[in-house]
Amino acid sequence: MGRSSPSPPTIIMPEQADPIAFQTIIPQKSYRDLAESIGRTTGDYNKFLKRRFDSVGTPREMGARKAANRLMETSSYESSLPGQSRIKEDRFLETPREFPIRSNNRSTFDTRPGKTAGKNKARRLRGGGKIEKTSAQKAAGMLRKDAASDYRRALKRVEQERKKGRKSLFLKYPKSPGFAKNKDEIFAPKDYES
Repeated sequence: MGRSSPSPPTIIMPEQADPIAFQTIIPQKSYRDLAESIGRTTGDYNKFLKRRFDSVGTPREMGARKAANRLMETSSYESSLPGQSRIKEDRFLETPREFPIRSNNRSTFDTRPGKTAGKNKARRLRGGGKIEKTSAQKAAGMLRKDAASDYRRALKRVEQERKKGRKSLFLKYPKSPGFAKNKDEIFAPKDYES
């Protein structure tokens, strides 16, 4: 019982055809429509930008406000630091008054008769001399000076921006861009073989 082998498959190749080229022609009206659309989008963006500038200010104005806040923050920090005392002893620190107040045995205080506030000059505190700053106070002072110079610089920038006006901050778009002026003929297929 012999088996016969199957016949080989037949492959049919189509005739080779010339390639076909396609070219899309975009009419000039489409370019004009695109230009108008971009113009509308730019206009809307500028409206929203103007609203933002009116409500929170320009980026430079916001920067100046931030610099002012930083200056206040560093000044507050510097003033909150404890300094080295002029009086080295642990005793009651006097408040400058126009007349001396002395304690007595009755848990009250005495003043000399005839002394009233406002008639005599305020007395100086004991332990005069120059107050030395701690290293933390010196560092805080440097931070405050840097913040103050940043604030002055930010204010100058805002002033320059206000002189120029806000127009430079908005997007500009030409009313008649070059691509919207292209004629339809430049996109027509051309025969280069002749």
